[in-house]
Amino acid sequence: MTDLEEVIVRKKEELDHLDQLLYQKAKYPMDNSLLNRSSIARPEVYLILASTCPRGHRLLITLSHLNLLDQLQVLDLDPIKDEQGNWHFTDLQQARGWPKRLRDLGGTNQQPCLYHAGKQTVLTDDAFHLPKLYISEGLEADSHSSFFNDQVALWDLYLYQSLSAAIYRTASCQEERQRRAYEQGLKQQLYLLDRHLADRSYLMGESFCEADARLWVTLLRFGIYQQQFDLAVCQLTDYPNLLAYCQFGWQNPAIRFVTDLARICQTHYQSLDNRKKYPLKKSLSIEEAFPYLIN
Repeated sequence: MTDLEEVIVRKKEELDHLDQLLYQKAKYPMDNSLLNRSSIARPEVYLILASTCPRGHRLLITLSHLNLLDQLQVLDLDPIKDEQGNWHFTDLQQARGWPKRLRDLGGTNQQPCLYHAGKQTVLTDDAFHLPKLYISEGLEADSHSSFFNDQVALWDLYLYQSLSAAIYRTASCQEERQRRAYEQGLKQQLYLLDRHLADRSYLMGESFCEADARLWVTLLRFGIYQQQFDLAVCQLTDYPNLLAYCQFGWQNPAIRFVTDLARICQTHYQSLDNRKKYPLKKSLSIEEAFPYLIN
């Protein structure tokens, strides 16, 4: 057992509590009595997401890896958010009858979400648990037990708490001493992850799992986080095993198929809310934003 695996075991009770908080956070919580294979794969049910956002990107990688994309109706939102942080439907989607903003559907700006067009109802906007829904609700769940199980779920919660959410918490912190403490905590987590990946291709060994989708979409954006959020801790070359992991993942066809580097740059550098919260020194080119992938 690696040092990081021991940390996750010790934090199990805390992570289980976090899981419950995330269920409660949704405006439209997950209702498994309504959401199953017969409902989520029907033509009037749409999966609405932003492939350029880590949450939507993570889910797309999961669906791509499990070969589920062709069973679903997926709407990819415009990558550029407005000054209030609202996600918008694209001009083409609006021309086909969708509203201007995601919020206009049911008052939620949270994506990914499931929307029933026939009933004009948001079924759930529980973005954190949506990948689990697609894996567990009858979509060949038995053949994917190594892709998602109780251990993988703990990893996912740990990565959300200690990496994904921690990066944005650090970026938004205005108090210098607290920010330094956050950065130090992030660095410790990244070194633990780096050591964990020293002798394995993926988090759980040699097989890609759902938690890898969360880790990979975060590491992919480190070049952007380093510059836009002024986070030196996000210099990926400081963590050789994480760097190799990110580059190895880029060779995975299931990941590459649903990853549009140019549109990810649009979300970060052209969205008005991002420009307001994180004043830009400059907009990075694709080569500058993703130097680990593009030579």
